[in-house]
Amino acid sequence: MDDSRTLLLVDDEILILEILQEALAPLEAKILLASDGAQALEILKAAKPDAVVSDIHMPGLSGFDFIKKAREASIHTPFVFMTGYGDKEKAVTALRLGAFDFLEKPFKAPQLREVVDRALHLGVELRSLEYEVDNQVRGSDIPSSEISQFREIVRKVLALKKANKVRKAG
Repeated sequence: MDDSRTLLLVDDEILILEILQEALAPLEAKILLASDGAQALEILKAAKPDAVVSDIHMPGLSGFDFIKKAREASIHTPFVFMTGYGDKEKAVTALRLGAFDFLEKPFKAPQLREVVDRALHLGVELRSLEYEVDNQVRGSDIPSSEISQFREIVRKVLALKKANKVRKAG
């Protein structure tokens, strides 16, 4: 299994993508860029990044629509949302949709790196567990529906683990 980390950045403003890319370079992750939600969804399905950082307000497919479509496709990559129009309702909506975290612009580069590093770490853990599960069940007679249910349980356990870490740190 490849241990490198891959991050997908999504924003309709090219300058913001460039700033994010520069700010996140110290994380030493492969960075993929998308300028809209539809393009990001294609990249997410094809490249399977370990984490996504996405703006909420974009023409066409919004950040919230993007995560909904990802979840409908059983893609559980950690999402970090950012918006310049921050309010508590948007943060709550993001978290209810399964986002890992929510950042309100403007934010400091160290804060961004810390949140994204944690999201990448969780994404790598998820990928590692999926790889392990695939290896364990390959050639077994376990029905694929049961394997899918087991994967979903693993994802939920990891999400609870992350939530407990956040509560303890706060």
